[in-house]
Amino acid sequence: GFKNISLVDMDTIDISNLNRTFFFRRADVNKSKVKVTGQRATKMANNVTLISHSDSLENVFSSPEDVKQFDLVFGALDNINARIYLNRLCILSRVPLIESGTGDLTGQTYLIKQGVTSCYDCYKQGKPKRVALCTIRNYPEEPSHCITWAMWLFKTVFGANPVSSIKELEDFTDEKDQQ
Repeated sequence: GFKNISLVDMDTIDISNLNRTFFFRRADVNKSKVKVTGQRATKMANNVTLISHSDSLENVFSSPEDVKQFDLVFGALDNINARIYLNRLCILSRVPLIESGTGDLTGQTYLIKQGVTSCYDCYKQGKPKRVALCTIRNYPEEPSHCITWAMWLFKTVFGANPVSSIKELEDFTDEKDQQ
């Protein structure tokens, strides 16, 4: 098995993560994903050295030289730009990458190895139908991310039915104007 493992993720645990992994508990909400995963994983396999980086991939691995220390890289990223970045680092460092991910109800896993298989950029990438909440919260790169965040925030503040919420807001504003 693997004796030295590094985990990288800048995200924190959201309540929506609880049903997707056995590492997280309700009490872990708002804690670092990699810190909690690291603590629980080392209890399961105490002969493993696990290093957790609560930071962005780009900050932890800024060059191919940073990746050469590994025999194998596993990617489980929810951001296409991060996947492309990790793919390029692995290709340039000649370290095999096992790329995996999900989109809506589909999933994929494949090996990327310099000179043997196609790289991530070679696979046709469709535009995702949904954007992960952690991407919207941490990296709102597109105008649609900001709009989605605003819609989520509106529903959180005013309730699930925005039409009645807008009506209630208009009624409240009208009442205040009449006073």
